[in-house]
Amino acid sequence: MARVNANAIANLSSIVKDIVSQSYERFQQTAIEVIWLNYTLHGQNELFTAIRQVEFALLQMIQQVSDLISAAQSALQGQLPILQPSRTY
Repeated sequence: MARVNANAIANLSSIVKDIVSQSYERFQQTAIEVIWLNYTLHGQNELFTAIRQVEFALLQMIQQVSDLISAAQSALQGQLPILQPSRTY
């Protein structure tokens, strides 16, 4: 009976060792995937921020060009535009 118990314990020990090894491998794979996801999201966040900055700069430029066109039209028509406080860009 002691020999059967020793074999059973050895068998169970081998099974537990395999399960722990597989769990560790899955943990490593999950950790790699989480790191990759964080890196990807960080890169997308930087890209999103850059796109928003370009969008804001374009809106400012559109407003300035619109002001310039209005002033040019007034000058071509011989009208003096009403002086307004200058905008801060």
